[in-house]
Amino acid sequence: MAKYLIENDINPNRILVSAAGDAEPRIVTRNLEDRRQNRRVDVFTIDSYLAPPDPG
Repeated sequence: MAKYLIENDINPNRILVSAAGDAEPRIVTRNLEDRRQNRRVDVFTIDSYLAPPDPG
């Protein structure tokens, strides 16, 4: 996801990548079908950090 954002002109200094893996599952189960829901990417935008693009 970060690579995609950078390739689409998002400044890398504005991206923070964090992996939670098994530490933060959406569904705790042994069922393989249900565990697929834990494979995900969560993207958060924080309004206080959003700024208009630099015209320079």
